[in-house]
Amino acid sequence: MNPALPSGILGRARVFCQSLAVPDPAERFIDAVVRPLGDNAELEIAARNELAALISGDEESLERAARQLESAGRVRWSGWKIALYAVTFVMSLVSLEVARRGAVVARKLSEIAMGTTGDTRDLPARRMSAEDCLLLFGDTSKHLKSERMKVLWDAAPDNPAYFAEYSILHRIDHDSLPPDFLATAERLDPDNAWFTLMAASAVGKDAVTRLKLTGKERKNGALPGSRLVDEDRYREALELVAKAASQSRFDSYQDDLIAKRIPLLPKRTDLVSQILPIAYLAGSPADTIRFRSIVDVVDAECAALAANGDAEGLVDLAAKWEACLGLWSEADSGSLVDPMVLKVCIHAHAKRMADAAGKLGLEEVQARWAAVDEQLTQEKEARDRHGDRSLRMKGGIFAGLALPAVANQSVSAPIITDEDLRPGRLVDHELFGRVFSSFIWLVLGLMASAAAFYRMRASLLVRRLSLRFEALFRPADWLWVMGGGIVLPFAFYQVVYRLTPFGARDWSVTASGFMVPGGQFSSMGMLMIVMPVLIARWRLGARGDALGFRKARSWAGWGAVVCGALAIPVFGMSFKSGEASESVTKAAAVLLGVLMLAWLAVGMRAVFGRKAELMRRLTMTRILVPAYVSGMLLMVTSMPVYHALEKHWLAQDRLMEITPESPGWTRYEYQVAQAMRAELREMLGM
Repeated sequence: MNPALPSGILGRARVFCQSLAVPDPAERFIDAVVRPLGDNAELEIAARNELAALISGDEESLERAARQLESAGRVRWSGWKIALYAVTFVMSLVSLEVARRGAVVARKLSEIAMGTTGDTRDLPARRMSAEDCLLLFGDTSKHLKSERMKVLWDAAPDNPAYFAEYSILHRIDHDSLPPDFLATAERLDPDNAWFTLMAASAVGKDAVTRLKLTGKERKNGALPGSRLVDEDRYREALELVAKAASQSRFDSYQDDLIAKRIPLLPKRTDLVSQILPIAYLAGSPADTIRFRSIVDVVDAECAALAANGDAEGLVDLAAKWEACLGLWSEADSGSLVDPMVLKVCIHAHAKRMADAAGKLGLEEVQARWAAVDEQLTQEKEARDRHGDRSLRMKGGIFAGLALPAVANQSVSAPIITDEDLRPGRLVDHELFGRVFSSFIWLVLGLMASAAAFYRMRASLLVRRLSLRFEALFRPADWLWVMGGGIVLPFAFYQVVYRLTPFGARDWSVTASGFMVPGGQFSSMGMLMIVMPVLIARWRLGARGDALGFRKARSWAGWGAVVCGALAIPVFGMSFKSGEASESVTKAAAVLLGVLMLAWLAVGMRAVFGRKAELMRRLTMTRILVPAYVSGMLLMVTSMPVYHALEKHWLAQDRLMEITPESPGWTRYEYQVAQAMRAELREMLGM
């Protein structure tokens, strides 16, 4: 020992050396935090001062935090985050492109089917041959439909089916039949009463005018009179009715054409691909709807014969008109419009014929037509009173719109069971899930963006320190946030929705005006927003105890989460009584509202909270961004699953199926049309 050195100096040197050998936990922690700032001395000094004021934990917590930061090193962008963002970005682009193409295809198909455009190049089923395109759409370079289909007929001038369709469209476009209509019909199909009655309807259209009844007359059951406008056309129409009565068949060929065209339409695989067949058939011309003018002519002749006391003439007219109705009833049409028009024509004429026969003392004729009038009147009253709400409440969207009106048209219509409705209903549910997943994807994207931009509120120093504090999170913590905050709400929703009676899958998505499925999905989405915040706060408090990040447990927040979770099954209980319960739906909405208010409180606290909490909140945002992005990835990967399930259920839907064997708007409409024709034939004694 050198006696020249004072003992005090040696003691201080010994303490200094010991401090270098075993650093103070706080100093070690600060060194670990500021190590990435070594390239900026000014920022490092500021960080050391900030941390000295921030540290509040014990030595053990500081040691743990320091070791975690030292093991994390200086890596700013971890590989798993880059992979997460990249995969989410690519999957989102793919899903958005699929959705965009689906929307474009749906719009184009609707335009093509309804005749508002002639562009068929984007037809999704396949590239059609010129012959198939001509059969399906005619010459798409023409503006009017009649002009388009005339090209089809010109290509096969001996085909009566093409001529019949062209004639229907010509009358729709020009309010007249093509020139030499009867002469051409005589050449192509001389024994077809359809052509003759089509000519009679065109000739008789302006021959007589039906007079309007007053309210009192209508209430008393008076029959409307008619005024003769053009006697020549009137007589010609009656002659055509007599000619049609002598012919042997009635065929508009529309079913044959539809049966040939259905295989050319895109095969239905999902709800979007079903648009073209439905829209195409909806745009098909209704050929017999204009036959109503023939009834006016026949009614006027009945009244004239009764006024003149010509019983023999009335019997002859009744026989001829009944023969026309019989031929019409035997036609094979898959569209419900045709038998409905036939029923209207029979009913409109029955009372007039019974009245005229009564005036002339023709008791048998009167009794026959009075019975027909009574039967059809009772059917109409029963149909007006009856409304099968179960079809709307438990069917798919298309089925709920179409089937109630279709099923009510025939007393012998096939009975629709819940098993028949189930596939179409579940198609809508899966489509709704696919659409709403994209909405949740968007909301989570906005939340991730808001969390990222929230960092701009802080200085560069706070942003750099919060980035460093993120390294305190371990893999188990990330699993807690993403698994418990994102995957768990999604899994809970799927379990309730698919495996319990509270999923409301036994009811149409429209039964509650979309309130029930929308409320359930919204509850799931809100849980995926709120739960990561609460879990991240808990885990960050455990890891950042040395920095004072540990806070009291948020009982209000977790209570709101429980309310949000309960809202999912409670929304499904809205139909527990067999009808939509408004009170239960409101209760579920209140539970969801509690969760939304809790989230609003979180947002308000983040914006207007104490500045001293800014460091912790910025660290939270760095945790929430990957969590919300993982939720986006979950939503975007669930969309193809929903789509696959949609296809699965659509393949099992037989009610709304369109096939060449059942050439109607749907298979069920075809079955009802056949049943309705059988009833009318029985009524007419055919």
